[in-house]
Amino acid sequence: MNNIKTSVPQAFVERTFNEWDQRKIRLAILALESAPIENTTLVKWIYTIALSKTVSLDGTPNEILDRIFEPENTISSEDKAEINAEEITPEAVNTIHMVAPTLYYAKTIVPESKALLRGDSLDLKKATFVAGDIFVTDEKMYIYDSEKFWLLKKDGMVKTSVEEIKNGEYKRWAVLRPSQAINNMNCSTPYSKEGFSDKELAAVAVAEAFLMRGMRYQYDDTHFIDGGTWRWEIRNYEPEDATLQNWHYSNCAAFALDCLRFAINYRTNHYWTYHLARFKKFVTFSYEPTGNETEAEKNNVEKQFMDSLRPGDIIVIRRKNQTGHAMLYIGCGDILHSSGGNYNYEKGLETYEPTVRFMRVIDLFREESYPTSYVFTKLEKIVVLRPAILKTTAVTENTRARMENLDGLVAEKFSSHNIGKTINIGDEIAYTVAIFNTNKEKKTVDVVFEVPENTTHLSGALKQTVTVESEERVKLEFKFRVDCGDKISGSGTTVGGVNVQTNDVKVARTLTLEEQQKLKGLIDNIQILDGSELEKANTIYQEVLGKTISDETELGKIKKNFFSLSGTNLTLKKMGTFAKAVVPTMFGGRNVKSPLFEAKRVRLLKKEHFIIGDLVFVGDNDELKLYIWSGENLIDLSTNERVAELDKFLEGILTVDEFFVVLRPSMIK
Repeated sequence: MNNIKTSVPQAFVERTFNEWDQRKIRLAILALESAPIENTTLVKWIYTIALSKTVSLDGTPNEILDRIFEPENTISSEDKAEINAEEITPEAVNTIHMVAPTLYYAKTIVPESKALLRGDSLDLKKATFVAGDIFVTDEKMYIYDSEKFWLLKKDGMVKTSVEEIKNGEYKRWAVLRPSQAINNMNCSTPYSKEGFSDKELAAVAVAEAFLMRGMRYQYDDTHFIDGGTWRWEIRNYEPEDATLQNWHYSNCAAFALDCLRFAINYRTNHYWTYHLARFKKFVTFSYEPTGNETEAEKNNVEKQFMDSLRPGDIIVIRRKNQTGHAMLYIGCGDILHSSGGNYNYEKGLETYEPTVRFMRVIDLFREESYPTSYVFTKLEKIVVLRPAILKTTAVTENTRARMENLDGLVAEKFSSHNIGKTINIGDEIAYTVAIFNTNKEKKTVDVVFEVPENTTHLSGALKQTVTVESEERVKLEFKFRVDCGDKISGSGTTVGGVNVQTNDVKVARTLTLEEQQKLKGLIDNIQILDGSELEKANTIYQEVLGKTISDETELGKIKKNFFSLSGTNLTLKKMGTFAKAVVPTMFGGRNVKSPLFEAKRVRLLKKEHFIIGDLVFVGDNDELKLYIWSGENLIDLSTNERVAELDKFLEGILTVDEFFVVLRPSMIK
């Protein structure tokens, strides 16, 4: 007998995703393909979208590999061999537990890490991957979508072949499989839309369209201090209205109801879970847990609940702590829902968190985080609503087109004059229509662009048929000249018969680039100017425009000209000299209402919203401030000092301050 050595592949039992979980991972990757975030934050949001589960993973790629192969707490200057495994931090242990069996390599691995890693290191060329795997090198991170990897980058993910990954040269690497660290996970079941009614298909189509907006569509349900007025509109926007240029916001009830609004034209003003739970005429299931149910009774309630569900149903829960949640059932055991955290005004944190995410409906009954069941442990009431039973509803024309022509396509429209920009008669305005194909096969779609009123068409085919390859993006460019009028509409464009739009642009006297540079020179030398804030602003504009902006010298009087007071709320006046100078949507604060611009307002002020010379009027508790934009920063006209931590200042004034208004004095006739 020949003495031939044979090797048996190492086998490991591990929690991993099935093909339907992996489908959700792929959709989540494509939804965030162009998000302005990177590395571990992208991984976190991908898993949040796919599973409504978060992944505990932080740090740079190099720091992650340090935790795996050479945890900082295990380093000893005297003798590494004497270190106990207990000295490895919980964070390092969690990361090591995510490493897929045998899929790692480093020349040096401390004994404590080696003891936790499963299997001997495998040649990368022989590795196999599953969707959701994260490949980490010292410098980069990639995520696998079941066919290829995506390099995680802040300026957009980049497709990378498996062969390129396997043939690369790395000092050390590891494949993380986060499913191994997600304990409370119920695997997905096969998803099929077979047997769905027309209305049900429409509701799911709108929900999926919202899902694929990714971070373009975020969570927020912040209100004014009176508790009844929205700080900004969070509902009544179609999925295509949310773009990389203009984000939109929602909460759980608004998302679920908007899916039905745009699918079957079902309308309601009750955007609260508390109200939804009382819609008795739509109730198909209702249960109030007692906490004393036997196992047999719990199983019976679960069966009745599951048997009652149809796609397009709204599941409403009321928790014992008096909070609630609404979710849209999309069939085959899956939910799509809007969740997330409100923007943190106190800390000035913008998370770019996508709000729409998948969840398994069975998680309500079999969530491993709770000893028995979420329903019987945490809930006061659970209700299923079916507004689609209304005979007066039918699939809307826009969603019919979305179902037939736009399935798997993400279409959006951008403008060269975004939020905060105004335009002169005679200037050019440019638009871009971008179409991203998330399908696995190429798609062909018709694009129609109507010439905006008050403009002349300069370039770009107004009607064209476009073919978009799988997972590719096509951009179409259009240019127009502004001839007259007071507004250029951002609507009037369809992709596959579905309306896509961007912001309207106000036509008003706007400083030319030459005038802005002249004004910038004056601002840069503002320390030589004397007088109050308004007197300095008057001096600057007198030099550039040949006119002052106000005869007033006190900011308190300006405030009275801007606002009328009703209780604690300030209402920005629609008429008057200063109303003409307000930049569309660029006003707000914690107490401000306004009939201007259909009450639309910017959620977060950003540097790109300003043009040189814009004035920012800010007030809080009778302390009034006037700033001027220099092109790089805001200058306090009372002290001539630049604002410190500008981004945080701009983000904070929406709520930290009572009000703010951005003025463009050139628009005052």
